[in-house]
Amino acid sequence: MGKEQLADVENVFNLRPMVGVCKVSSLAITPKKISYRADCPNTLVQVLGVVSTDAYSVFRTQKAKQAKASEVLTKFEGKFAGPC
Repeated sequence: MGKEQLADVENVFNLRPMVGVCKVSSLAITPKKISYRADCPNTLVQVLGVVSTDAYSVFRTQKAKQAKASEVLTKFEGKFAGPC
């Protein structure tokens, strides 16, 4: 992944209707790993995974803020296949 994508991680690892409405915190990006939390209007999100210049694999955990809510775990994977 490039710097452009990592500059707006929720645009990459979030559902389209949620982009721009969540507040990202605890963002940590190393040459191989990424992690952050996002506080959205009705949910809390945590993302953990590995990234490189040509691929990524992350787990995104989402839990509603309401009492007794269940968690949803989504895995995002991508690989650069070549220029368009």
